[in-house]
Amino acid sequence: LIYTLRLQVFEVLTLALGIIVVMRKSHAPPSDDSKVEPPSAIARKALTNTVEQLLLCVICQGALATYLDEATMKLIPLLVTLFVFGRVTFYVGYLGAPPTRRAYGFAATYFPTVVTMFCCVYYAVARGPGYGLGGRGD
Repeated sequence: LIYTLRLQVFEVLTLALGIIVVMRKSHAPPSDDSKVEPPSAIARKALTNTVEQLLLCVICQGALATYLDEATMKLIPLLVTLFVFGRVTFYVGYLGAPPTRRAYGFAATYFPTVVTMFCCVYYAVARGPGYGLGGRGD
């Protein structure tokens, strides 16, 4: 669990990146076209989505780490890398293009988190919530 928590700092960096983007976009001059959404509003939406994704991801990876053995802990850095790559791709697509350009970044963060969640549910049911705690669930 400690190993997993230490790696979460890289995922949190995507949140910091989003905050920086919002700060920079809030100083951009407004568009003359009233139909165009201001850049700061778009950046805030991307940041909100990152907060939501990060919360799910950190909780699911933390729970998964409690079920994994030493050999399968290699999954955690892979999940972290995928999350960071997906969030950066999401920001690039969100800030500069239509929804189809941000879909890959969203999918790269959302689907691994969903799979992680289902793995945690499977382990909780198959092994029991007390697995690895020294009780009867071992």
